[in-house]
Amino acid sequence: MIEKSIDWVTGEVNQGKVTVVIAFLLLIAVIFIFKYDNKLLKGSVIPVCLAITLLGGYGAFQIIQRPQHLENLKELVAKNPTQALQQEIDKSTTDSNAYKVSTKVWAGLAILCLIIGIVVSKEYYRGMAFGFTFLFFVALIGDTILKYRVDTYIRELSS
Repeated sequence: MIEKSIDWVTGEVNQGKVTVVIAFLLLIAVIFIFKYDNKLLKGSVIPVCLAITLLGGYGAFQIIQRPQHLENLKELVAKNPTQALQQEIDKSTTDSNAYKVSTKVWAGLAILCLIIGIVVSKEYYRGMAFGFTFLFFVALIGDTILKYRVDTYIRELSS
């Protein structure tokens, strides 16, 4: 069980590093948006900044907290391996169910904002709608990856 958890935590930390790098690249993109007088791009700044916060914050959480989770799990396994396994499966199942719901919410919001972006006539608001589409699409991709990884982890723990 510990080996499977080590693999999972390593993947989570690597995913966290990737999301932090993506957040940094988006920050550079936002800086360049201010250099140009494009209302469509300027409208997207707020949602893109929210995406930067989402990616950077959750990426940092994965990098910092996941190794600590592994240490806590090792302590619990040393005390009671059966309880540790069941607790880990229960926690992962709860996470999987949350990701299942959130992916549907993000997809719905992305579609809604895309439609709004197509319908709205002012460039700034169109940019904002497309920016929110981007934000929700980023959240959808992130949660889809997390759901896939946690479901794989549950299968590994259950075997």
